[in-house]
Amino acid sequence: MKMAQQQQQQHTLVLRYFNIKGLVEPVRLALHIGGIPFEDVRVTYDDLAAMRAAPGGSAAPFGQVPILEIDGVPFSQSAALLRWAGRRTGLYPDGLLQLRVDMVEECLNDLRKVMAPQWYGNCLSRDPATGQCPPGTALTAAQGAEVCRLLNDVYVPVRLQQIEALLGTTNGLEKDLGDMGGGGGG
Repeated sequence: MKMAQQQQQQHTLVLRYFNIKGLVEPVRLALHIGGIPFEDVRVTYDDLAAMRAAPGGSAAPFGQVPILEIDGVPFSQSAALLRWAGRRTGLYPDGLLQLRVDMVEECLNDLRKVMAPQWYGNCLSRDPATGQCPPGTALTAAQGAEVCRLLNDVYVPVRLQQIEALLGTTNGLEKDLGDMGGGGGG
């Protein structure tokens, strides 16, 4: 892993996200495990508002974090950043194993989407231009409780069971690793 990184051109990396693990933690871990140095900048909502206000919103391409600046150029979207970091560090496979990894990641993304109402107390996530929750879309206490119940009783356990079943079957990760010697081919 680290040899792949050392053979590539060194870039100056600045990773910007809130002072939580959240969506960017897998990117942080991939960079750390792969031995790629980066500056880990924790931002506030006020910082993000200032980035949105930059000329053309250039500091925050989609008005949100995480943002990975590579040699001063901002890139965003957590899944794209994770794939980039994974390739850069040699942690992201190719062939059919890559497809399996992407399947799991997309399932986790689906799970994150259904969790958004609980995170924001709103049926929609924050407005990408203003960072505010849209007016008139807040969940009532009863709706928030029902969302919480459904997440705990249905969505999270079912999705995690599906992922576990996929990775533990002879048609899952074990087969991919055995047939492809850890990730090649396909």
